[in-house]
Amino acid sequence: MKLLILIMLISSTSHALIDGDKVGNGGGLWVCQDKNQKVLKASLVDLYEARHEFGLTLIKPSETDPRKIAEERRAFLIKNLPEYGTAWSPIMDATLAKIRYVDSLLETINDALYRIKPLPKDCAGKWKYEQFANFTNQSQVLIRQDFWTSSAIQPLDKAALLWHETIYKWHVIIMLIKTLCAHARSSA
Repeated sequence: MKLLILIMLISSTSHALIDGDKVGNGGGLWVCQDKNQKVLKASLVDLYEARHEFGLTLIKPSETDPRKIAEERRAFLIKNLPEYGTAWSPIMDATLAKIRYVDSLLETINDALYRIKPLPKDCAGKWKYEQFANFTNQSQVLIRQDFWTSSAIQPLDKAALLWHETIYKWHVIIMLIKTLCAHARSSA
């Protein structure tokens, strides 16, 4: 479900894809590195899957600032999918307010459910799955500073990461509400 929503945000098409209510990819990034660990190129897992698994064409943003791209997508959502846009807008604000850029490796989150990987021939070095962000239990969004500031990672990937974390938080809230409602029904 999260991939579907993210695809709608960043795709130039609006295909209806069904992924159930799975949450996956954990803010991950496919990173192509040379032998000295220099990032040559990278792709957010969600966007890689959108292009290569689902054959979608991604938008070509006019902005180069990831936050401005995320804001453009917010305006798009509010106009075209107002129910979601108005629900997600305050969650996006809260997500942006909770970001902490860290000069550290992030542990791989065990919800990384990627299904496909980039081909070895598409990297002069070696592809590696790296954790780009982690939405902590303390509601902080940890983002790897070296990746965020890397010019090898496109602004659209960074903007999509902001939406990935926003939708993750929304999904957590929805699942909590469903759990509380189910518990209330079973207790009655």
